Amino acid sequence: MAVIASVLAFSPETNSRQLLQTALINTLGIVLVIEARGKIRWLAVGGLVIMWMGLNLPPGSRTGEAPVSRFWHGIGGATWCVLIAAGLFTWVGLTLARQRQAEPVA
Repeated sequence: MAVIASVLAFSPETNSRQLLQTALINTLGIVLVIEARGKIRWLAVGGLVIMWMGLNLPPGSRTGEAPVSRFWHGIGGATWCVLIAAGLFTWVGLTLARQRQAEPVA
């Protein structure tokens, strides 16, 4: 998932159609929200919120004519949000793995 997010964020030819690949990253985020407990779950929820906001904001981004929309797409706002969300999902996943490794074997 980190490779997909990195390619989307740093590819010079990423367009909105290719951002459909974020569905896999969203699936990972949903699994992490289900599996995580406590404070770490909120990081996974935050990653999902950041990704949703990056892909759906600013309002009017469908037409691409608003100055805010042009600026957002000009700086690659959606891809940076995908990269931030992937980082949060990595953090949550590694924390879950560490917690599971520390549990005593019954």
